[in-house]
Amino acid sequence: MRRSRAPNDPKQNDMANDDKTVHADDVDQGIIELLGHRYGDGLVYLENGSEQHLFHKAVRLGLVSPEGYVTPRGLSVLARHGDD
Repeated sequence: MRRSRAPNDPKQNDMANDDKTVHADDVDQGIIELLGHRYGDGLVYLENGSEQHLFHKAVRLGLVSPEGYVTPRGLSVLARHGDD
């Protein structure tokens, strides 16, 4: 017998939120600074090992690709909240 997922399964909620706008509450200043560490090739460069957790959070939020490139969503957040 197959079991269906509960209606409030976090995995389903994540999929439902994929197309929603990232809110300022989700993006802390550290992530905004991390997005600012991108250069002409579009890659985000980590200045030190302590930024690794910010990188993974940015990937989960869809702001950076798993390969390290700033996504269009990340550029949008940076344009709204960043300094440059």
